[in-house]
Amino acid sequence: GRIADRTAAAEKLIERMRREFARISARARRVKSCPTIYCEAWPNPRITSPPWVREIAGIAGAQMVLDPGSRVTGEQVARAMPDVIIIAWTATADRPSIRKTLENPAWQDVPAVKNRRVIVLRDELLNTPGPPLVQGAKALFRAIHSPPLRK
Repeated sequence: GRIADRTAAAEKLIERMRREFARISARARRVKSCPTIYCEAWPNPRITSPPWVREIAGIAGAQMVLDPGSRVTGEQVARAMPDVIIIAWTATADRPSIRKTLENPAWQDVPAVKNRRVIVLRDELLNTPGPPLVQGAKALFRAIHSPPLRK
């Protein structure tokens, strides 16, 4: 805001974002569950979502199982046993394939795969550090607290 000489507008935006995050957090506390999640920003090499996603996940009522912004292996994901897998591949919008994740032989015992809790989110909702994160927190809340897909 200061750079663009829009400090007052930036402060209003920040306050609106804080209020929305507080509302989402309050809803998450009422759910009383805190599933574990793996958020993926890129598949090859496999990279977890950026560091700020850990905070957004917490607001939405989940706990990330692997360090954000890290290169990880499929085996590390399998050992982490996430309840939900979120795919938000950078610069791909909502085109990643859930099927490939569900069919990954190394992940067949992962709760997220067994229970069909693999969700694709538009990458800009998690990978853009700014106002889109409010929509990202809402999308994460819906993804982690909604019923699993049917087989």
